[in-house]
Amino acid sequence: MRRNVEVEAVDLGPLGRFDATRVDDVELIAHRLEDAQMWAVWLQWDGIDNYCIPEGLIANGERVLARFPEFDVKSASPSDLLEYAKRKPNEPTARYILTSSDLGLWS
Repeated sequence: MRRNVEVEAVDLGPLGRFDATRVDDVELIAHRLEDAQMWAVWLQWDGIDNYCIPEGLIANGERVLARFPEFDVKSASPSDLLEYAKRKPNEPTARYILTSSDLGLWS
């Protein structure tokens, strides 16, 4: 993932004063494995924007994992995501999983 970063002016005493600037196209990476793991699972959940079945969730998980080549992260399984949706049924994303499951499309 990439982002443009605004840096405020700063005075570092003996090192001098630095003007505000903008750094474009900065690559964002996780600091450590635990951060990468939480980020990957969040991206999986956030990437669900339509009704889905396990195969689609697995494919989405593989796409997410490709974004973290520096870390040995694991994607959430479809059953993990289904359990999360059951615990948080009022979250907008949950309906995409719960409806498919309720219709028997998870067999």
